[in-house]
Amino acid sequence: EDLDGVADSDGCPEKDADRDRILDENDKCPEEPEDYNGIDDEDGCPDSVGLGSPFLLPGVAWEGQKVEPKPASYYDLNELAERLNGEPALLVELRVHSPGPDESQATRLAILRAEYLKAFLVAAGVEPHRVVAHGDAEPSIFDSPFEGVQRIDEPRVEVVPRTGRGIAGKGER
Repeated sequence: EDLDGVADSDGCPEKDADRDRILDENDKCPEEPEDYNGIDDEDGCPDSVGLGSPFLLPGVAWEGQKVEPKPASYYDLNELAERLNGEPALLVELRVHSPGPDESQATRLAILRAEYLKAFLVAAGVEPHRVVAHGDAEPSIFDSPFEGVQRIDEPRVEVVPRTGRGIAGKGER
């Protein structure tokens, strides 16, 4: 036993006390779970992402032209839903990018994917007015506060926290 205040009575040391899938021996914050938002996801510490700082959901992926994400994507989506449910004043824009050779088809697919993700969050308890779904066929130019500007030519999800609700524009719901 390691007497760290986590299940000390079982007589066994914990390998991952905060259950964030990073072993305590490699975890810089073994008592606080990682938040898997594309920012230092391997360090084991939750990241402080300020309001207005966009972040990626790197675990959300799709098979081919499907609208529903792969099953492994739901870990990141559930984590986002928990965060939003824990911060009721936070509004977000989901930007789904689905580049493809046919721009109109790719835009439609991106919009459908964004709407699917919004519906998932709403089903998980997030109020619909707090999420704007945006789909785009263009590659994303992502300006990370930690990694700088990147051009990304593959399907991806950006989450952009907002302080107020804007008017939905082209490709937004």
